[in-house]
Amino acid sequence: MKLRDKVALITGGTSGIGFETAKLFRDEGAQVIVTGVDPARLKGASRGIRVNAVGPGPIGTPFHSKRGLPERELKEAAVGIEAQVPLHRFGEAGEIAKAALFLASEDSSFMTGAEIIVDGGLTQF
Repeated sequence: MKLRDKVALITGGTSGIGFETAKLFRDEGAQVIVTGVDPARLKGASRGIRVNAVGPGPIGTPFHSKRGLPERELKEAAVGIEAQVPLHRFGEAGEIAKAALFLASEDSSFMTGAEIIVDGGLTQF
């Protein structure tokens, strides 16, 4: 357990990246404090956490579908975004959660003030 005796704060922890991070941190032994807008999901997620800066790229979450765009437009936008990402895909919320786990664990004990960019190489090329 990488986060035993640690406390973490997760913002936006009731869905998407925040929710996956909260679950992973809890499973790794952290005390999790979660903020969010969905009380039903918040109740299930809030069991111990601490989070440092992670800069996610395009992640496959329900965010875009909440904008009310037609499915065709969403698919066209996704194809365009994937073409720009060197790994040619959207990331997954769990991949961002793993980066946050690293920053919150003792594995990164000599890191401070850092941001890990997890974007499939989008900002590197």
